[in-house]
Amino acid sequence: MSYKIIIALFLFLSFKPSDINKDALNAEVWLIKPESSLVVYGKTNVNSFTCLVPSFGQTDTLSYIKTNKNASLDIECVMSINLHRFNCKNKMMTKDLLKTLQANCHPNMIINFLNLSDQLSSITNNKLIVTSTEIELAGKKRKMMINLYGSECNSTSKQLKGKAQICFSDFGLEAPTKMAGTIKVKNQLEVEFTLHLERLDFQKI
Repeated sequence: MSYKIIIALFLFLSFKPSDINKDALNAEVWLIKPESSLVVYGKTNVNSFTCLVPSFGQTDTLSYIKTNKNASLDIECVMSINLHRFNCKNKMMTKDLLKTLQANCHPNMIINFLNLSDQLSSITNNKLIVTSTEIELAGKKRKMMINLYGSECNSTSKQLKGKAQICFSDFGLEAPTKMAGTIKVKNQLEVEFTLHLERLDFQKI
């Protein structure tokens, strides 16, 4: 049985029998495709640097049922990104970042999407959608809002891009230093997400 069938069956089994037709019409399940990526932009007291996860390397799912057209959507979506996929284009910088993020003890960055301001099916190019998330790094969790903008959108696929400002100190971490403290990484980082989404069509399962 394919993972698409498993996802669909799980979603439909969660409906009440009396509501299945109504809920099925309002339900959406989207696949977060493996080519989704993450880029971290940082600065030191002497220069700037970029570290990226060029692809998540796995498929995740995002699902919800819209019950009130005026309410935000409570969603089910937890992404786990392996920190060892980070590439700073410099072995020493990559090693320092992984050490700072305690990747040996906490190898994954967990992103739990909690709600969306609108349905993904309604997103067009440049349309804003706001999502509330809970991000976990090094065993610490922090909630934050992320603005996502649609691009390359059609009825069955979407690309969302968004940025968030986070700090090492948000997660009880200390920004790394080099050369006896003469080179210091700034506390604040900018994280850019690119999510490639594909809608799961129940009629084709």
